[in-house]
Parts: sequence; structure tokens; C-alpha cells
Amino acid sequence: MKKCILHIGMHKTGSSSIQKCLFEGRNDLGEGIVYADLGTSNHSGAFSYAFKSDIHTHPYYTKRGHSDVDFKNYRAINLERIESELSREYSVIIFSAEDLSGLESNDLIKVKELINKYVKHVEVIAYVREPISFAESAFQQKLKTDYISPSTLSLFPKYRSRFEKFEEIFGNVVYVDYTSLIADGKSVVEDFCNRYNLPYTESKSVNKSLSSVAVKFLHSYQAARKDIKINNAYTLKLERILSNLKGNKFKLSKNIVNVGIEAIQEDICWMSQRLPQLKSVQLSYNDSCCLKFTVDDIISMNKLADYDELNALVNEECGFSLAHLMEINKVNNKRKIVIHCGSPKTGSSFIQHNLNGKSSLLTRYGIVFPGIENNRYVSKSNVDINGQLLMRVFRQATKPYSELNFEVESIFNNLLELKCDTVLISDESLGVLHHSVWNMFQQISVKLNFQLVVFGYFRRPKTYYPSHWAQVVRKHGEFRTLEVFASQEDLPVWRNLIYMASAVESNYIFSYEAEMKVNLLVSVAKVLNIPSQVLVDQVSQNQTVNSSLSLKALNSLRIINEVYGAVVGNKVNDILTSEKPCKEFSKPSLSKLETDLVKIRHASELVQCEKLYIDSQRGLKVLG
Repeated sequence: MKKCILHIGMHKTGSSSIQKCLFEGRNDLGEGIVYADLGTSNHSGAFSYAFKSDIHTHPYYTKRGHSDVDFKNYRAINLERIESELSREYSVIIFSAEDLSGLESNDLIKVKELINKYVKHVEVIAYVREPISFAESAFQQKLKTDYISPSTLSLFPKYRSRFEKFEEIFGNVVYVDYTSLIADGKSVVEDFCNRYNLPYTESKSVNKSLSSVAVKFLHSYQAARKDIKINNAYTLKLERILSNLKGNKFKLSKNIVNVGIEAIQEDICWMSQRLPQLKSVQLSYNDSCCLKFTVDDIISMNKLADYDELNALVNEECGFSLAHLMEINKVNNKRKIVIHCGSPKTGSSFIQHNLNGKSSLLTRYGIVFPGIENNRYVSKSNVDINGQLLMRVFRQATKPYSELNFEVESIFNNLLELKCDTVLISDESLGVLHHSVWNMFQQISVKLNFQLVVFGYFRRPKTYYPSHWAQVVRKHGEFRTLEVFASQEDLPVWRNLIYMASAVESNYIFSYEAEMKVNLLVSVAKVLNIPSQVLVDQVSQNQTVNSSLSLKALNSLRIINEVYGAVVGNKVNDILTSEKPCKEFSKPSLSKLETDLVKIRHASELVQCEKLYIDSQRGLKVLG
């Protein structure tokens, strides 16, 4: 009976080496054994073109400039190739395509239907890599063709969505622990060949890892490139040159690892039911920022200046010299843009009011808290919420955030024109934007050669939910009761801060309650590396800037929102804010049941925020 072996990766587990071995030795695999000849050793492209229903929207393929007609032609060509191979004479046929795991279930059913026309027995095999080294390897592989932030959660494997559909459609999947193989000094190619009684010849590894300094250079280069289209010749040339930079392996930073592992806990549990050893993976990471250049890195990079073809490549792709690109990477040379991003209801108005009022003192330390005139930043402070200009880019956007790079880069260029060591802007609304914007900010900071520093505050859910509810009742037409609001809403402020911290290398996260015991401005002074006395005086002792309303007043206002709408509600809120109540009533608070509910809901996020707070305290220097 004919048999089909379907090797589906996963990515970054030596698939290229398996494919190279089988393709080059395809005439000597043994009687009746066929490694399908689809034009290349890796069958991913053929299966994707033939079966992937959404291929015309996939970034990897759209960057190649294909038209709809091209996609249609490629689909027909590759379907014919696959079916032609299946119709050959053999006892065993082998396909190897790690991109099969990216197909939707409906597409995969079509793959099975085609194979079953010729072969009844299909065995699916997958090599599985532990998540941290997988993410590190995936990061540098993606960097070879495009810019990507190391904090992008898509770097971490999605085991269940990758493999479960194969179990459902093909039946059992053979899972092999790649990590244990490598730890034992064994070869993936040898393991595969031994499993299926294939001849094995030792060969050089394909897609070898780059050194840490090479990955850092690649990150800077991709951030500066003008054209997002992929040029395969340039990619291969760059990889060949960078392979000459020797050094330690690239490691992700502690923040990125912690956030990534936390995000895929359920996935790890699912996979460990199939490979129990996966659950005992040891956390490993770089204690410092993973993309900052050390002195040794810069010495190594100086060797790149000898490569004329690299000089020409950087000039063509980035629009400036290799020397300038290397200068960008000297962190100590960089000016700072500091962003205070909230979260909401953590004293932002108090902080902003004091920064605006003491802007002249800040200038003595080379820090500008800029104002806004004619939709541009100016050196003289004249507004509390000066981050609004940056925030406006997103509020008024008519296209996806991912397409706003030019507009955001213009804002940062404007800030850099202010000619000072440090520029500080603040808007708590930045803290509620989708976390992908921080990846964008970090990329732009690399390109424009400035150090991005971000700080924010988190509040405990027990007190945050009532405060947030009061805000949306007063400003945004909310009409649900606090009880219903707390039970239905899963507020994202804690995970937003966690994502932000993983995206931006220089980040500081503070506990609002802990810092309030001293003064919020002390933590601001620490971030700015100035004496706390510059900001803290007798006047600025955590005073209230925005007055609060009682629970009775808020309940009345939410009913007005429900009956008359948000516009009328906002007018009534303005009146209530300007008036003094005849009698003091209690403020909104959660019951024990609601407190327990939100505490459980955000437990893991709160633990991560507390860890970030501890790390921030350790990383800051206290002056005066």
C-alpha cells in the first residue's frame, strides 16, 4: 500500500537541512522511495500557491508584487506539479513543507483530498521546538527580509493553532522533541532518516544562526530601509556578509521572554500533553536590553567597513552611508524622547500640570516639555497634555495604524528639531492604544537615532474599575451601573503596559498606589534623572487636579446618559464639576464579589506589572 510522509516542520527545527539532504539525494533514497520534485527542496511555496486561499493578502507574497493573474497562474502550475508527483510510481512519497501549518483547515482538507486520490495512508510528522529559542530564531529569520520588533508576540509559537487541525484532519501526528535532540548532540536530519530507513549523509547546516551583533546590525538596517519590497539577491548577500561577524548567540530580553511565555501558557499546556518535557523548559534571556550595542559589538561592527559591497547595499537601500548607520547604533550618542503614557486615572493630570508649570526649571537640565502652536511642537510650554499632537495622528486616522509611519515619524522629527538633550511629552490616552504602536515608535527611534524612553503607572483593579467607570460616565455617555460595568468589561490597561514594556527597550512601570505614598513627581524625576526637588515642593504634594463626583451624582448622570444621550450628559457633567455639593456622599467602590471578580481576572497581569515595577526601581538612579 502506498504511503505519504508529510513533514510539516515546525519552522526553525532544521527543516531546511532535512529538505536539502532529501532533495540532493533524491535519486538514492532507496527503491520505491520518492522525495517529491516540485522545483525546489522546500515544498512550502508550491503548497501555499496551490492551496492557500488567502495568499493574495499574505505579506510575504504581496511584497513580491504579484498580480491577481499571477496568483491564478501560480496556483494552476503548482497544483499540476504536486498532482504530477503524486501520480508517479512509488511505495513511499515524501513532502516537506513547514508552511503547511499556516493553511486554514478548509485549505488543508483540500490537501488531504488530493493526496488521498493517490495515497490512502498519510503519516504527518512535526519537530517541536521550545518557545524561547524558537522566538529568538524566528526573530532573526524574519529580520533578514523586513523590520520586526523583538517584542512581537507572533514570534512565539502557536502550537495548538499550528498542529490541532492536522490531528483533526489527518488523525494522529508524530511529534518529535527537537530541543532534546539538539541538547543530546543529535542531528535532526539523522533522526528523520533513521525513522524512515533513508540513507543519511552528514551535511552542513542550512540557515545557520547569526551572532548577536549581526542580529543587532540587521535590526538597525531594516529599520532604516526605504523600500519594504524583498530583494532575494540582496538578502542572500547581506546574510553572507553578516555571517562573518562572530560572537555570542542572540538572546531576547527578560521582559520580552516573560510577556511571551505568559501569553502562550495555555498553548504550552496543550503541547506538553503531547510532549511532557516541554513543560519543564528553563527560562533563558538577556538581562539587559537585547538590541543595545556594547563596546565589543561596535568594535566587531567596525570590521564591516571593509566590505565595499555592504557599503553599496546600505547606500542603495537606506539612502545613507554604512558609517552613518553604524553611528546610529552608538547608544550613548542618542538624544532622548521621553513619553509619559498614563495609564488613565493614575494622576496624569497632576503630573502634566506640574510639568507644564515647572517647564522653565526643566530647561536648566536640558529637558524641554514642549508646547503646541499651529499643529507643531515648540520649545515654550503652553499646554498640560502636550502628547495630544502625537495622539491626534491615531484619533484622526482613516487608515490602519500600521500605515501611519510617515505621520508618526514627522511628529518625532518635529520633537528632535527642538534642539535639547531630552524632550518630554505626556498623554494618558497613548496608554490605551493598540500595543503595535509601541513597536512602531521603537522602530522609528532606531531610524531617527534617538533613545525612546517610556514610563507609565498601574493601579490595582479594586480601585481602578470604579475610577474608570466614573470617567466614562462623565465623559463618554456610559449608562451601565458600576456592578454591570465591572462584570462585563475586561479593561486592558495592565496588559497594555506589559506589551509596551516588552516593545520599548527603555521602559519604567510604576505602582500608582506605592508612588502616591511619597509623591508621583519623585518617580518622574527619577526617569528624567534630575533631583526630585526640581519637581517636588510644598505646592505639588499629590494635590487633586480633576475633582471627583459622588456615587449618587454619577448614578444620576448615567441615567441622564441613558435617557438623553452623551451630549446632554457631558453638559450636565460640566455643571456638576463647577458646583459644590450640598452634602458629601460616598464615592463609587466595588463590592467584595466584584472585587474578587476583577482580582481573579487580572491576577497574572498584576503579577507581571509588579515585577516590572521592581525592575524599574532597580534600574533607576535616585538623585538628591
